[in-house]
Amino acid sequence: MTSSKLNPDLEAAFRWMPVFPYYGNKTIPIGRAMYNFGTRTKPEFGVTIEEFDLGPLRLRVFRPTAPSRGGGVLWIHGGGFIAGTTDQVQDVASRFARWLRASIVTVQYRWAPEHPFPAALDDLRNAWQWMLDADDIDSERMAILGQSGGGGLAAALVQRIHDEGGQQPVAQVLHYPMLDDRTAVDRSLDSGGYKIWNNRCNRVAWNAYLSPAKAGDDELPPYAAPGRRENLNGLPPAWVGVGTFDLFADEARKYAERLKGAGVPTEMFFAEGAPHVFEIIAPDWEVSQEFLHETARFLRGQLKAT
Repeated sequence: MTSSKLNPDLEAAFRWMPVFPYYGNKTIPIGRAMYNFGTRTKPEFGVTIEEFDLGPLRLRVFRPTAPSRGGGVLWIHGGGFIAGTTDQVQDVASRFARWLRASIVTVQYRWAPEHPFPAALDDLRNAWQWMLDADDIDSERMAILGQSGGGGLAAALVQRIHDEGGQQPVAQVLHYPMLDDRTAVDRSLDSGGYKIWNNRCNRVAWNAYLSPAKAGDDELPPYAAPGRRENLNGLPPAWVGVGTFDLFADEARKYAERLKGAGVPTEMFFAEGAPHVFEIIAPDWEVSQEFLHETARFLRGQLKAT
């Protein structure tokens, strides 16, 4: 399923797009600062924004201007476990708050390598509990969505909530998710020419996140690499989307197919020849818009299902 070529429609948008500058633990802070600065966005119209500082946990909540006790989505930003802020999703979070008439909760979770697994996952588990306890969010109509590294964290969080016997989300949405550390140790992928995020970045990020373990170790703690989980029975309905010119294309496809094989209602969206975060870099591309509208359609149906 993986494509070795960039879609011609995206050549102009990605011509000068660099790969994230993560070459080792010593340079992660530099790459992080560049990434965080370069990915900031502004909120769109029609929402109210509220911030909550809960000790180490910081939340930013986007709500549609029209008041209602609607559903909610825990929106987990990307950054390969080692970077990323809630600033980078202000535009899309506010857009989805309007589209879904729901509260979109974003989380400033902790980064590796300063805070390796399970720090970020613990932060997100606490954010999920905060949503369950919130008076203005219908706890029976809540979903989890993650992008890239946030997609891996979303999948892991869904697995953990299931195993703990807690209230599960009505749906999980995984945008080009970073699911399986074993991709990072496949050296045949190092020369794939991937845009934005290549396998060298991937290896640095996974090793930082799993420390003191390493990518490809025989055993990892539960939820550290959600793509390794064998039993996917009982997980909530899923929507998995990825470009075919993305390092994560195969692991996303395999995970979606395994979810379907376990009886989990699962939809898949493949953007032909699209690299990582294509809908962010090329937002006017027809397929980018379809990607987001299909996500909204799926979430709208699941949030109303109960």
